[in-house]
Amino acid sequence: MPFNLFDQELSENGIGCHTMLEAFPAAAYICDMDGHVRIFNHLAINLFGRMPATGTDKWCMSLKTFSPNGKPLQPEEYPVACTIEQQRPYAGKAIIIEKPDGSRRMLEVNTSLLYNHRHQPVAVMCVARPPLTSSDWLATSV
Repeated sequence: MPFNLFDQELSENGIGCHTMLEAFPAAAYICDMDGHVRIFNHLAINLFGRMPATGTDKWCMSLKTFSPNGKPLQPEEYPVACTIEQQRPYAGKAIIIEKPDGSRRMLEVNTSLLYNHRHQPVAVMCVARPPLTSSDWLATSV
């Protein structure tokens, strides 16, 4: 079945972007091309410790975001902002987020541009997870 027919079949059966993102096995959210968080899954809510203000929050789901050395990120330094500005994906970008309870956590972020049928970028998908440790690698290599 050609991809566009399969995509149409999914849509006709109520399987849209929200449904697919919720089934995704990692924390993920989608921003529009202005950087506003528009769609997110429950794993992202758990990881970031909060429900974002849809259409108001920009670049990331955390209230505060830092570089790996602890310096607050400027808006143009956020992985989603870099993806939009440079029109390319980012893989393995390290950031530190601050959760509403004040705790901080290192994350590895991967971003990808999402394109419409005319191959114009319309959104950015961001997938975030804690970085893998050597013990994680050992556990998955069995």
